[in-house]
Amino acid sequence: MSDHRRTLDRFVLRARRIEAHSLARDRQALVSLSEFALRGHIQLDGTMQMRRALPNEEVFESLAARVRPVLVKSESVHYGRVLDAIQAGIDATESAVPENILVGLAELRRDWSRLDVDGTTVMRFAVQSSKIDGSESTPQVSDTQLAAAWLYGDLVHVDTRGRKSDGLLFPVKERYSAAVTYFAHAVALTLKTMDLVMALHELGVIDLAEDSLTEAVVVGVDELVEEGVAFVAPVDSPMPGLDIAIQELPEGFRPFTVTELLRQTQANQVQVVLTADDGSTVGEYEAAVSRRGEHNGRLHWEVLVGGAVTFEVSFGVKDDEITDGRFEGVTSRASSNRMKLAEAMLAREMSTSRHMSFNIAGGENFFTLNLPPSPGSEEKAFIDISIDTFYDLVVIENITRRALRPLTGEYNSADRALLRRTRLLWEGQVVPFRSGALPATSPAGVVPQVIMMPAMTLPIADTEIPVPATCIRHPLMKPESVTAVTDSDPALDEMKMVIPSDEPFVAWAPEKRQIVSDADLLHPSPWGLSHFDSHVFLGGWSEGTGISAPANAPLAPPSSSS
Repeated sequence: MSDHRRTLDRFVLRARRIEAHSLARDRQALVSLSEFALRGHIQLDGTMQMRRALPNEEVFESLAARVRPVLVKSESVHYGRVLDAIQAGIDATESAVPENILVGLAELRRDWSRLDVDGTTVMRFAVQSSKIDGSESTPQVSDTQLAAAWLYGDLVHVDTRGRKSDGLLFPVKERYSAAVTYFAHAVALTLKTMDLVMALHELGVIDLAEDSLTEAVVVGVDELVEEGVAFVAPVDSPMPGLDIAIQELPEGFRPFTVTELLRQTQANQVQVVLTADDGSTVGEYEAAVSRRGEHNGRLHWEVLVGGAVTFEVSFGVKDDEITDGRFEGVTSRASSNRMKLAEAMLAREMSTSRHMSFNIAGGENFFTLNLPPSPGSEEKAFIDISIDTFYDLVVIENITRRALRPLTGEYNSADRALLRRTRLLWEGQVVPFRSGALPATSPAGVVPQVIMMPAMTLPIADTEIPVPATCIRHPLMKPESVTAVTDSDPALDEMKMVIPSDEPFVAWAPEKRQIVSDADLLHPSPWGLSHFDSHVFLGGWSEGTGISAPANAPLAPPSSSS
């Protein structure tokens, strides 16, 4: 990248930040700020009152700070460097530059040349003072000196040097008044210079980096919201690497969840244990009491279990003993696919349990509740299908490092098959794709050896799932119904790729799995879905069996599919 291109990129970024300031958005109002104006009022007694309007000092300070780099000679965006860079871009172009732009550049050079914060140029006014008798007279001090004294003595520094120091002979109100007109004028010139740069960019004379035109230059909000995952560990635990979220958690570390937050208070710590009729343990959960209350003489607890479900329970207390424990309600708190998976897995364990015990510190049983009878076969199937589905979604989220919208709508068997196939592809498995012929397009006279399916998004209910680019093949596939694509350039053929009727195509994601020969395709991973008839999608082929192949041969380059 050339020096002048780098200078202009940096200048545009800075100018855009200046332009975004509240005092610079209205250019006419900005020009008014840059003009020195006095409003006088003569009293009947002959005295005169003069007024100067000033913007809010704190607000104007930020505008002056934003424009300061354009005025400082050591900065890369000093106006002198910027004007030279513009000229270099014009000199290097073979395009015709309109006369009005050349005139505008000359005017900018003239106007900028008067702005020197180390100088004594009178831009709008100068001041001088003395006592009435003419003693203790000050030198005449220009508005440039006053503005510079405000910038370096009142705003960004304390000690002034050189000619700026004369500005300290006058009170801060005079320094600030001069600073308003001086730096507002500098801002106006900066925006005019940016306009000229943008005009040259639109004409193709000056090339600007995309970042300089689109990168955020202001925050624009009064609150920053970041989403992520937090972890907690004992105080003296060594700090893990930044990849903690995608690696196995170091010893002692655990996700900092709502449950974990509540359990920071010992009184909230509850262990929930699910047991079967024979007393065996079905599941254990480090749970937390999220709310306590009393109603109609009974104590009420809300207990968060599995980070996803709140159980409201109530009980009486008589002679310091818990009596008559009851379930009052169950509320789902699941707001992500991961939480919905935890909720479904809890439901499965509850369906095979008879009792739910609430243990407090030290494992002491506080009270135990009887669970409802085991659900029917349809409800159990629904739980199993939910676990299949949300497990697939969570695995895809983990691999792609992308949080998917929680699945809440209805989905069918075809959706389940597509989702499971997608998960296995992301895991790097060779998977059954589907039975039946597939359409393909290839260069004329070429028989495709692999059908390529580009990366896509799979909509299931109200969730969109990313699908990686996919290769599809069967070792025995062959073309049928080959026809030329009309008016194609280069020439293309359309065809159907057919395979044995009792076997499916197989697929893999090349970014996750490398295939060397057909030997790598012969034993695809089964979909393994519960309560699912794979024959509807895979024909007469049974999952877990292999597919047919001729003698081992390397794969030809892939072709695109239609």
